[in-house]
Amino acid sequence: MKTIFIVPKMFTSDELNALNPTLPEDYQERTKEFWDYIEEKLRNIRKVQKLYFDSLTTDEQEKALEFIRKNNEKCYDLARKFREAGAKIEATEDPLLVQETISWISMFKKGDKRDFATEEMLAKNMVDREKYIAQRISESLFEGETGILFLAPGRKTNEYIPADLVRIIKIQPFDPQDYLNSWLVTLSLKSQLRNQST
Repeated sequence: MKTIFIVPKMFTSDELNALNPTLPEDYQERTKEFWDYIEEKLRNIRKVQKLYFDSLTTDEQEKALEFIRKNNEKCYDLARKFREAGAKIEATEDPLLVQETISWISMFKKGDKRDFATEEMLAKNMVDREKYIAQRISESLFEGETGILFLAPGRKTNEYIPADLVRIIKIQPFDPQDYLNSWLVTLSLKSQLRNQST
């Protein structure tokens, strides 16, 4: 059977700073906890043949590694180790679908009111991307092989991977998306309290 380990990526400080310049107080500690857990679990895998990374559209190995490094240093460290041990980095996504996502998101940034049609088109685009990744894994991961998919939190690729053909194992000590949501709620509550006291 084929096996894919799904590793949701912990948010980087740059990603959180884009939302709010004040990082959560426990960010460094929780990030270390997250990646220590991931490294420990991945260390137990005997052999990894394929590596996948969301938004990656090339399988030229050096370009792919550079893309991963720019996107997430921790994923890069892990990918480089597996690459040195013989794993191949696979082009994971369709370049046109990735560009389409970027276009839809830029439309959100330009408009100041909620646009349900754009939200619906972005949601459909994301489903198309999830299906594409699932298909890439199904086609490029061969019987008996093991792969690792590094994936942005909140992505639902596993819903489209055929579970009868591929064993799916998600590795995470906690959900990065839950961590982000909790932080945003805390920021909102603090802001409300400050506004009430003035």
